[in-house]
Amino acid sequence: MARQENYPIRAVERSYSIVEFLQRRERAGLSEIAEALEMNKSTAFNHLKTLEEREVVSADEGTYRLGLRFFQIGTSVREAKDIFRKSKAEIESLAEETGEQVNLTVEENGRGWILYQRNGQQAIKTDLNVGSSFPMHCTAAGKVMLAEMDRQRARHLLEQRGMAARTKFTITDPDELLASFEGRERGQCVLEIQERVRGVASVAAPIIRTDETGALTVQGAVSLCGPYSRLNDDEAYRHSIEKQVSDTAHILGINLSYQ
Repeated sequence: MARQENYPIRAVERSYSIVEFLQRRERAGLSEIAEALEMNKSTAFNHLKTLEEREVVSADEGTYRLGLRFFQIGTSVREAKDIFRKSKAEIESLAEETGEQVNLTVEENGRGWILYQRNGQQAIKTDLNVGSSFPMHCTAAGKVMLAEMDRQRARHLLEQRGMAARTKFTITDPDELLASFEGRERGQCVLEIQERVRGVASVAAPIIRTDETGALTVQGAVSLCGPYSRLNDDEAYRHSIEKQVSDTAHILGINLSYQ
């Protein structure tokens, strides 16, 4: 028998599609779930009851929602990451000093993921929170991690994930984006102006770890998000912010390398 390269399990795919649907809708009834996912009610019910028994879905007054079991799983995944445990204090300090929103981000499967976030006194509200994922091509955190990667891998991730336009300022061509990194020094900040959300700008610096052989690897990024007017129009303020973000990322890189 010829060896199969892929092993899709239909039941797993259906269960996961229910989880994703409930994540988007927060709460839904059996009929709504079955119709949206093109399942018959009995099949949807069986999946929901199985998920409920595993405590990842909770039933309440005829509707279903994701259970707190996911919170436990997500928390344990984050706590297991060395970069999270060694970065919290510095992220909090930077947010307090600048008054802006500061994020600790890592890359996985070609997307940026926020492991930790802290809001200063003048921070703006954004749609990204702890646990949020976002495209890398239109964010400072994503772009700075791409800039530190091998160009071939960076191109592969961009082509794999696509470069959809989020605003009229979004760079949607991989050649253009990769060319913008030329001449940039390793560890240097990247600035993003209204590329993901109009009126919002961000600056990020890479967290670079040095191993015992002297090899450098990018572990993640520190990013600061603020209104376009503060980060773009006030050059002195932007330079000050870039230095603070860069210093924080450098400290975290040292902590990961030698502690």
